[in-house]
Amino acid sequence: MELKLSIDPYTDTEDGRTGYVYLKGANNITDTLMVVQDKKPLEDIDYLRMFYEGANGENWVKKWNLNAALVTNATQWPGVTFTNGRVTAIDFYTVTKNGVEGDITPLCYLSELTALKFRHQKITAIPEKIGLLTQLIDLWVVESATGGNLPESLGNCKLLRTLNISNHP
Repeated sequence: MELKLSIDPYTDTEDGRTGYVYLKGANNITDTLMVVQDKKPLEDIDYLRMFYEGANGENWVKKWNLNAALVTNATQWPGVTFTNGRVTAIDFYTVTKNGVEGDITPLCYLSELTALKFRHQKITAIPEKIGLLTQLIDLWVVESATGGNLPESLGNCKLLRTLNISNHP
């Protein structure tokens, strides 16, 4: 038997977010169950959680406390700066070799983010969705990205002042 869950957390429909559960039996027949989550706007904590879970958060050296208040606190939220409960900066430049591995796309939905900095991490690439960060001023990906090209959508980041993409493939 094989069980597979597929959810697109970034796409809302009129009814809400949709996920599919696929159950493949020993007879190779697959049953599909559609699950619809009530529509509610995602908040910064939802995107932080998606990033944390998808980027090896449980194995980070300095972990986030996803149950803590959304206030700047180096113990509960290492590398994260909050302003009025909104994420304004994520800095894995000073929190180096933390064990971040994976896709940073969920962070591209943090609409108040002004700084995004990585050093000595293993992110897959700078995603095309980076262009959603219209408030972004600083983007540093130093010795961190495992591949990919600079996405065209980076041109949507009109406030970008510093771009440091040194020392990675």
